[in-house]
Amino acid sequence: MHTWLSVILRSMKAASENRPHLNFQLDPIALALIEQYGHLFAKITRGVERESLRITESGHIAKTKHPNTLGSALTHPFITTDFSESLIELVTPPLNSLEQLQASLQNLHQFVYQHLDYELLWPASMPPFIKDQNDIKIADYGKSNIAKMKQAYRKGLQHRYGKMMQVIAGIHYNFSLPSELFSLWHELSAAKSSLREFTDAAYFRLMRNYFRHYWLLIYLFGASPTCAASSVTGSLPSYLKVWDKETYFAAYATSLRMSGLGYNNNSQAGISISRDNLSAYAKDLLSMTQIPYPDYAKIGLIDQNGEYRQLNANLLQIENEYYSPIRPKQVTRPGERPVTALCERGVQYIEVRSLDVDPFSACGIEMSQAAFIDVFLVFCLLADPENLSQVECQEIRDNLQKVVIEGRKPGLNLERQGHAVEMTEWAKRLFEQFAKIAHVMDLGIDKPVFAEAVSWQLKKIEDSGLTPSAKILTAMASTQQNFSQLMLEQANAYKAYFKQLPLVSNHRELMETAKASLIEQQKIEASDTLNFEQFVERYFAQGIK
Repeated sequence: MHTWLSVILRSMKAASENRPHLNFQLDPIALALIEQYGHLFAKITRGVERESLRITESGHIAKTKHPNTLGSALTHPFITTDFSESLIELVTPPLNSLEQLQASLQNLHQFVYQHLDYELLWPASMPPFIKDQNDIKIADYGKSNIAKMKQAYRKGLQHRYGKMMQVIAGIHYNFSLPSELFSLWHELSAAKSSLREFTDAAYFRLMRNYFRHYWLLIYLFGASPTCAASSVTGSLPSYLKVWDKETYFAAYATSLRMSGLGYNNNSQAGISISRDNLSAYAKDLLSMTQIPYPDYAKIGLIDQNGEYRQLNANLLQIENEYYSPIRPKQVTRPGERPVTALCERGVQYIEVRSLDVDPFSACGIEMSQAAFIDVFLVFCLLADPENLSQVECQEIRDNLQKVVIEGRKPGLNLERQGHAVEMTEWAKRLFEQFAKIAHVMDLGIDKPVFAEAVSWQLKKIEDSGLTPSAKILTAMASTQQNFSQLMLEQANAYKAYFKQLPLVSNHRELMETAKASLIEQQKIEASDTLNFEQFVERYFAQGIK
């Protein structure tokens, strides 16, 4: 055995014996591997997808169409829309450098602001006060079959969950590790599986540990302790209090976006998807798109005008309807289903979907946050490989709701393997492991950032007033503003910031990309040979080989 591996194995015995439920052992082979080959962390690939509502100068949701000067929302690789025509989505390319990631996000925001005229980008996850849901226009992608399918899917979301939930914005963080790391790990582990199977299993291990601990990300980065009154479409939940007639809040909340008001809604409570391995995950997810659901059958498939109300009446219309806080991803080919791409080519990267937009960041996320997420995800890769039991899954759900609603409450307890654990104690034990990993990750890059990122986030454990959720409520109280007023003030500040910057360095390139995307959309519309019904039938005929 390698000497450096023996040293690491011995060091693993230092874990505490009296609190086994708070022991976070790291895979000794993998940990030794990253210490020996720390330079590989310079090859981490990450990308950001930032959603934001376009709003008017008065703070209302924009009713205008997606600006033509930004290109086609269907085919533009970096600037598109999500559910609503006004819900813009900025997508960076996959990048190996945090500095490049920051520059890409900055350039995209600056370019968009150069083409928004009098509109602004809403800087928060929870939407502003929306008096009439008819003001929320479903995104329009053109006349092609794929465009019609995207629109029909969104109509289904509207009928199933309501428009208000669909205009909640978030940050999606895409992350992958270099193939060389998995190759070396596979070799040292003497695994009998193929390299692709080993890599897929490693990413699923990462995702299982993400579920175990992602309450910590909600505490650290949750930025929606308050919401507009219009976001509550049913009875007022007991945990919400009235700020004023347009605003509700929860005193210790971190992320109402992840509560029953948002994407952690009860409508999918009965859906269970395995995270044991890729095969089980794919089969479960595919089956959910094939099981009829009576409540959705009542919606109907086609309206009196012959237009689709939803793609089908099944539990899920398509795989993406499942609101998971983290997903395995593989880049799809034109017309290919996500589950088919995963099964044929394996996991290419994972997508973290539980992050609020940071209202105190012009781009919605700071690079120090991205650096910490990198460390957190590497920890998840190296930690407990065990599958999730039903009991543990229930603990995870209960812990999440506690942190979402009262994460900053002093002395808050969570459940870990049947034991009550003070949240801050659990967090500090995790940070001990983060510090070790960050030190190794910094050795592989020219400009160390990971240890500093971990150190800064640890301060939030010691002082909850430093969290974004606390800062929002403090700012509302000190300025005597409600949620919408404070966020509109932030939006105007960011507009002024981006407007005063020199012309974005790749402005001409982005202009050409926008023009090319419009031409590409026209080509797609002209190349359709099937009618829409045939197109949808062929799409759903794809399965798992």
